[in-house]
Amino acid sequence: ETLGGIAWMYGVSLEQMLKINPEVNPNAMSAGIQVLIPAETVVPANQTPLPTAVNLPLEGLNCLPSAEEGVWCFAWVNNITSTDFENIEVSFNVADMEAQEVFSLQAGSALNVVRSGEKIPVGVYFSAPMPQPFQFSAQFHAGIPLGMAGRYVETSVNELVVSTNTSEDSAVVRGKINTPQGMKQVRIAAIALDGQGRIVGLRRMEKSFTESITSTDFDFPVYAAGNSPIDQVIVLAEAQP
Repeated sequence: ETLGGIAWMYGVSLEQMLKINPEVNPNAMSAGIQVLIPAETVVPANQTPLPTAVNLPLEGLNCLPSAEEGVWCFAWVNNITSTDFENIEVSFNVADMEAQEVFSLQAGSALNVVRSGEKIPVGVYFSAPMPQPFQFSAQFHAGIPLGMAGRYVETSVNELVVSTNTSEDSAVVRGKINTPQGMKQVRIAAIALDGQGRIVGLRRMEKSFTESITSTDFDFPVYAAGNSPIDQVIVLAEAQP
């Protein structure tokens, strides 16, 4: 959750939230932090706040068995709206062919924000043992309109080098993330695709800095699920000031 998302769910402005939580930095909220909400706006206990009524379409749903009889599932969330969203969640479902056993998991996207007109990858792992063979499905679960401006800065991926191993089941990505505005936190997602453009592997890396910087290197591997050969790797990034 973000402070802007919490404000949106409870129907108050971000300015109101900041006024009664002056010690909270909305750009650097740690897990477990507690925030105050204006009493007159608290959602009644018998109601569940819905993050958003939109239903962003999913594309390229792909589920693959792992060597230890688990299942990896991947999909793209396509933001076809004119609004930027954050805190994307997707519900994945895996079942045996008769649908007698059904397993469901919710997963967040690899990066926090999906801009208008862009796509963002989501992946989840179902631990072994899972039905073999299996059927699968997925649904968009939730997303929150991006709140206060300036919480994310423009980034670019430069000098990208992708080195795929001889068996084509893993690759190493190297390059630089640059921003003209300075960043203290960056998230990088490497998305491995097969020859048909389906996601077969997904890896995320985060880096934090004590001082604002405008460039940082990255170098990490991404692995394919289900012995699927990697044909291409896409690298996406986002940064916060």
